[in-house]
Amino acid sequence: MGVKLKLLVNSETKKVVFAEAGKEFVDFLMGLMEIPLGSILRLWKQNSENRDGNSTLSLEKLYESIYLFDESYLQKSDLRNSVLDPKFSSVTKTSRLLKSSYSYSQSSRDEIDGYVKGAAYYMVKDDLSITPSSTISSINLFNIHGVKDISFLLEKTVEVDGTKALELVRTAFYSNTVLTDVFMSNDQSMASTSKNEGETN
Repeated sequence: MGVKLKLLVNSETKKVVFAEAGKEFVDFLMGLMEIPLGSILRLWKQNSENRDGNSTLSLEKLYESIYLFDESYLQKSDLRNSVLDPKFSSVTKTSRLLKSSYSYSQSSRDEIDGYVKGAAYYMVKDDLSITPSSTISSINLFNIHGVKDISFLLEKTVEVDGTKALELVRTAFYSNTVLTDVFMSNDQSMASTSKNEGETN
């Protein structure tokens, strides 16, 4: 089961203004900073059947070349695995979106319940930058996106599972509109409701 994420979308531009997220999704985003690149690329390769099967990022091409690299040129035969499937020791207890697919060692960090406090909501911008939710921050983003009438805002609730999480990470390597690119590619299927002044009262 995935993590729910509520998107606030500008219906005129079909772009995500921001997402309202709970602790678990923000823990996932922060946890990405600790994950070795080789682990992420390995997961992309394992999930290639969910895409077109073609590698488009140079990093993926690099991964493939290391996978096929002649072992006789390596200092030690086991170095390939340590590069392509590295172990790390600081995955927190609640980083479950991708944790089950990684190789990691136990550490005292496993006793910590994620990164952020759970009794709050957080804003995730289209470029994945995060901040605690606040009215002022929302208004600032409305202005940045040219939203003058909140009746043009739509809500869309999406579920982020392991596959979708990998898509978010992959998209983040080349885009600064990650949420829009991942969740709004097929806006005709968007089951959303208009936000109007009556709903906010």
